[in-house]
Amino acid sequence: MITTNGNDVWVFIEQRGGVPADVSFELLSKGRKLASAMGGRLTAVLFGNGIADVTREAFRHGADETLLADHPALRQYRTMPYSRLLTGLVRERQPRIVLFGATIIGRDLAPRVASAT
Repeated sequence: MITTNGNDVWVFIEQRGGVPADVSFELLSKGRKLASAMGGRLTAVLFGNGIADVTREAFRHGADETLLADHPALRQYRTMPYSRLLTGLVRERQPRIVLFGATIIGRDLAPRVASAT
């Protein structure tokens, strides 16, 4: 099990067709402030396929690390695979805060992860 210091902030990076949602990078900015104030790390969480360029953008927007799941089955957002994968990561690493954009995907995924952890 990989542990954190208990004050880490995660931002779920929403992407469609390899194009990241602007709200995700806005959240990285807010997450950077939260993580710094709490003495934690800022982690970008990204699922998709062929999206390595998006991880580089996350670092440019302040992420300390990126958790990347890159697989053809993750190319399009699907509730169950994304929620299972993210729930497992949250249980394993136990971040203090996970931020989601107030988008259709964020509003679908966030409560599923919150209720399962």
